[in-house]
Amino acid sequence: MAAVDRFSLLYREISRSCSFYMEALALVGAWYTVRKCVSLAFDAYSMLRLHVMPKLGCEVDLVKQYGQWAVVTETIKLVWGGLQKVAADNVVFNAVALKSTYSAPHDLKKENRALIERSVKGKAGVALLSPSFILLVFSLAGSTDGVGKAYAEELAKRGVNLVLVSRSKEKLEAVSRSISETYKVQTDFIVADFSKGREPYPAIKEALKDREIGILVNNVGMFTDYPDYFANLSEDVLWDMIHINIASANMMTHIVLPEYIVAFNGYFTAKARSTFISSALKSSDIENWRIVPRNNPASDYPSDFEVIQINEKQKDGVLTLEDHPNIKRVTPQRKVFRSLKYLECAGVRVAVFDTGLSEKHPHFKNVKERTNWTNERTLDDGLGHGTFVAGVIASMRECQGFAPNAELHIFRVFTNNQVSYTSWFLDAFNYAILKKIDVLNLSIGGPDFMDHPFVDKVWELTANNVIMVSAIGNDGPLYGTLNNPADQMDVIGVGGIDFEDNIARFSSRGMTTWELPGGYGRVKPDIVTYGSGVRGSGMKGGCRSLSGTSVASPVVAGAVTLLVSTVQKREMVNPASMKQALIASARRLPGVNMFEQGHGKLDLLRAYQILNSYKPQASLSPSYIDLTECPYMWPYCSQPIYYGGMPTIVNVTILNGMGVTGRIVDKPDWQPYLPQNGDNIEVAFSYSPVLWPWSGYLAISISVAKKAASWEGIAQGHVMITVSSPAENESKNGAEQTSTVKLPIKVKIIPTPPRSKRVLWDQYHNLRYPPGYFPRDNLRMKNDPLDWNGDHIHTNFRDMYQHLRSMGYFVEVLGSPFTCFDASQYGTLLMVDSEEEYFPEEITKLRRDVDNGLSLIVFSDWYNTSVMRKVKFYDENTRQWWMPDTGGANIPALNDLLSVWNMAFSDGLYEGDFTMASHEMNYASGCSIAKFPEDGIVIAQTFKDQGLEVLKQETAVIENVPILGLYQVPSEGGGRIVLYGDSNCLDDSHRQKGVNLWKHQKLLSIDLDKVALPSFRQNRPQVRPLSPGESGAWDIPGGIMPGRYNQDVGQTIPVFAFLGAMVVLAFFVVQINKAKSRPKRRKPRVKRPQLMQQVHPPKTPSV
Repeated sequence: MAAVDRFSLLYREISRSCSFYMEALALVGAWYTVRKCVSLAFDAYSMLRLHVMPKLGCEVDLVKQYGQWAVVTETIKLVWGGLQKVAADNVVFNAVALKSTYSAPHDLKKENRALIERSVKGKAGVALLSPSFILLVFSLAGSTDGVGKAYAEELAKRGVNLVLVSRSKEKLEAVSRSISETYKVQTDFIVADFSKGREPYPAIKEALKDREIGILVNNVGMFTDYPDYFANLSEDVLWDMIHINIASANMMTHIVLPEYIVAFNGYFTAKARSTFISSALKSSDIENWRIVPRNNPASDYPSDFEVIQINEKQKDGVLTLEDHPNIKRVTPQRKVFRSLKYLECAGVRVAVFDTGLSEKHPHFKNVKERTNWTNERTLDDGLGHGTFVAGVIASMRECQGFAPNAELHIFRVFTNNQVSYTSWFLDAFNYAILKKIDVLNLSIGGPDFMDHPFVDKVWELTANNVIMVSAIGNDGPLYGTLNNPADQMDVIGVGGIDFEDNIARFSSRGMTTWELPGGYGRVKPDIVTYGSGVRGSGMKGGCRSLSGTSVASPVVAGAVTLLVSTVQKREMVNPASMKQALIASARRLPGVNMFEQGHGKLDLLRAYQILNSYKPQASLSPSYIDLTECPYMWPYCSQPIYYGGMPTIVNVTILNGMGVTGRIVDKPDWQPYLPQNGDNIEVAFSYSPVLWPWSGYLAISISVAKKAASWEGIAQGHVMITVSSPAENESKNGAEQTSTVKLPIKVKIIPTPPRSKRVLWDQYHNLRYPPGYFPRDNLRMKNDPLDWNGDHIHTNFRDMYQHLRSMGYFVEVLGSPFTCFDASQYGTLLMVDSEEEYFPEEITKLRRDVDNGLSLIVFSDWYNTSVMRKVKFYDENTRQWWMPDTGGANIPALNDLLSVWNMAFSDGLYEGDFTMASHEMNYASGCSIAKFPEDGIVIAQTFKDQGLEVLKQETAVIENVPILGLYQVPSEGGGRIVLYGDSNCLDDSHRQKGVNLWKHQKLLSIDLDKVALPSFRQNRPQVRPLSPGESGAWDIPGGIMPGRYNQDVGQTIPVFAFLGAMVVLAFFVVQINKAKSRPKRRKPRVKRPQLMQQVHPPKTPSV
């Protein structure tokens, strides 16, 4: 520091070197100053409002503002050194409205009258606790003594009629007569002892029910003469304090306080609702009102109503509220008394296919039969799952079920090891048909929809009028994970939601994958209901909570049991009519698509209403097609249609409530709405020749007419379909019932996008279990060895699809061989994880298409015959060893396809993490590139040899493993080819390292944008230079440029810094003094037993 001869210069140098600390302390000082100023301002305002404004204002007309009647209650007991006595003039005063507390008894003879006059005279003194009426809570003498009597006289002086409440009838009569004669008001009294718990309140409620109560002086309380621990008080005193100090104030307020329900025209936040009510009442100069807080889980979410407290005398306020444009209606709050009535459910036979049930379980009173279909010699439940499911349906006590009087038939089809066989189910299903079961709950499922004996038997069950309810699966949130038999058209498939009406993460999502690769899946689940944290019966008694769609399924099964028992025309109930009622009555959840929620949340009451007025008919699921409705109609609404694109296929389920069998008369008829441009779309059909059992399919194929190639707009029309079924009355030979259904269709059409923006996804060569055993693409995923998600852009590649759409690409699906599409319309053919072989004609055509400008992106996976033999597994169901049909991808078939360009993948198997363009990447069970043209570009990385680890349990690191190849076809106008050895980076079910979808976008840029391929350097790839205006955020991390702090801080910073330093110093001094003055407690000695056994917590089986 330079020498200075002036203090100011020295101070300036010190300030510069300590500027940071001074600024920090200045902030603390400024904060402290502002806080104190605000606190002083509020205190001054409170003083004026409480002590000055009431004296300046005119006297309030209490009768006009609050009504004719006031209620004054009494104090019961005071505890003084263990003695109980009535206090006349001595009191501990705790006035909530006046915000003043006195902790010791004092004389009220001179003070109480002035205090009461001030509190009764002015609004300000009584409006703090509840703006809608006077509610003062005092612990003082009763309504016949002291302050209670003084309040009664002061209110009577102002013309308010009184209801006095006390336990002394003689005093009540005397005081009531005296006040009535002196002030010429009506008086009444109620004899009540508030120490008796609930006993006095029915009489009080009955006496006050016809009176308009505007003022309540709750003068009830008891206290001790000195502070003491509750543990030192007797139980009688504790209960008296609860009944007198707590219960009385709440119950009296509850009895006399008028409340109104304000219904709004939509869902609004709490702040918006308060603003609407405030603005409505402000115009009427009404100040005495408050919003009643509702402390429940829904309070954090937008609501369509609010509960307010407002005096019944102020009718103008209610009318003013109704005039607000956002308020629908205002109705009085009513206490609703409901008694829980159980329907008999007599004669309804419910079958539970699960893990069994113990014989003498206390929760069930009508277990008709228990049967065992396993190879274990027991009927009891060793897991607890079957007991829980049965309890949700029919428990009669504790955690009560829907239909406790239903006739339960318990089928034990799973062992304690959770093993079952198809044959066990077939026998059990036959027995269920023999027993004429009405409702069957199946809280199990699996991916094998090609277990033909099982599927056929389910059809036979429903054909015999058994309503089957089944869990949709717990494989969410991945799409395309529906379980069988819940994915069948004749079965009610149930998904799960939590108690906030959010789709449960574990709940499986649609679409069905039976129809792939040539078609498109159906909508499933059918409905959703509570499946998270549901309470049901424990294995030996008591209750427990479980989560899963296997929990949601019995909720619906119980509801169906109730519906079957209550419907008037029992003969109308069948699997189709029940499903029609459930989906027609379901409440749609906002912001959720149809492959997550189906038709919505179960609504038992609406289903009952629909079923009771039901007439046999046909219906459709979904009941309309609107490709513009998002998000419910996702993925259809995510991409408009255009001329030349692949047809959009919507698979509609036909439900036939008229009979178990039916047919479509003639054929579906497309009727375009010409004023709505319906002639700009073309509609084709494919449908079930026979509707059996109770259902069938109608596939709608929508494409754009040639004349609309450059047109943009909305086109509409509808499809008419007539369903017929044989008449139920056999006397009418040849007679048929018919039902005609209309299916509205609405689509958005845009001009055909440029070729460079159109991507074609190869679905035709993607296979999945169950046609064969296709192992997981990522061998680290050992919990589920099967690749069964369909490999569709709308199932396990959903995130990739949405990313491409967000980047402006149009993605279409090819469900046929390569020989069936016009390659000149598309910029890129996308082949991901292909398992099917290629016809020679396909190979020839694809080479010609690439030479003519079609680009090709291939994402492969592992293939190694030795590893395939290693990952075989024994299937307990078929009782045989399963050998993979191929690896993660069919590398031999892909090499045949790529051989025309001198390219090939290897049978190596590698894994590891690496960085590409500043992005963390994961290579999971991928292969390497074995052959690539010399004029192409190959990127290599260092990986671990996973094949060696699988086969020999040895670890080896391999350098320069080629994984990414880029090639420009040399022909003029030719396309480009990209090879990558792993598809897990795109697969939602396998992706581990963040989201690697940026790479897919950049590879498409290589293929579609006609720019020169850049030169690549090892381990630091650059895909292409950024185009002008293109964001470079994917490979250049963003940041905030540091700016210079303003040096001219002014003269106030040192002052605030000094003040802040004092505040900090004072804080530490106070803390040190507290620590020194805190009494030190001695640690109690723990007596240890000589022998101690370790206690293990019980293990709870999971669902």
